[in-house]
Amino acid sequence: MKTIRIYGWEPGFNKVEMTKLLREELGSSLFDAKEMVDKIVSCEQIEISVNPESIERITYKLDQLKAKFEILDL
Repeated sequence: MKTIRIYGWEPGFNKVEMTKLLREELGSSLFDAKEMVDKIVSCEQIEISVNPESIERITYKLDQLKAKFEILDL
């Protein structure tokens, strides 16, 4: 598994689409996904674990959604 740290957002960040992304890619509940997005908007960091084969697709989507993130090598 790879870890992505999401630590902020840029103008144009779309909370609804980010919530959908977290639900689709991580299988999170609506409540959990919304809570994670609220943390991002409040400039708190969250870390998500993703499969290595999904990392490129997810980082592309995060970039399109204007999320600030980094890939961690743990």
